[in-house]
Amino acid sequence: MSREQLIRLVADAERDPALREELRDCFAAGQSWSAVVGKARLRGYEIQVTDLQDARSADHAASFLEASRVSAIGPLWGSAPVLPSQAAQLAARRQASTAR
Repeated sequence: MSREQLIRLVADAERDPALREELRDCFAAGQSWSAVVGKARLRGYEIQVTDLQDARSADHAASFLEASRVSAIGPLWGSAPVLPSQAAQLAARRQASTAR
């Protein structure tokens, strides 16, 4: 369930400038992931450090796949990570769907 909470945290941070700034400040200050998780938990997000580690690993895997041109097989897995090249397109779709 905490993966869903992490996804919700990211989506909320995209919409909420105060939350986004609070999370950026944690990373800019060099605080540990435990501190970031603590702040998120104070705001009601049930995430764990392992969720951040897993997301980081998925990002590294996505970068590798994109660099190796194997990214075309991602949709076959059903839950392929979002590649950096897809992020802008997905953000535009998300914005268009919420504007309706």
